[in-house]
Amino acid sequence: IMHKPNTLFLCGKGMIMSVLDEEFGLIMAEIRKNVFETMLFHRKNLFLQKQCLSKYDIRDLLHE
Repeated sequence: IMHKPNTLFLCGKGMIMSVLDEEFGLIMAEIRKNVFETMLFHRKNLFLQKQCLSKYDIRDLLHE
C-alpha cells in the first residue's frame, strides 16, 4: 500500500471503458494530442452535460 500516492488531476474528455462500482470507473483519457492513458475516476469528478454526477450511482447512469 502506498502511503503517498501521486495523484493527477486533469480536465478534459475521454471515453469510459468500464464502471467498477457505484463510485469508480476506468476512462481512456486523451492527456495530449494523440496521447491516451487509462485512468481511474471517481463520480465526484464526472460530469455529463455540465452536471456533476457525484450524487448518482454511475452504474445506473452509464450502462451500454
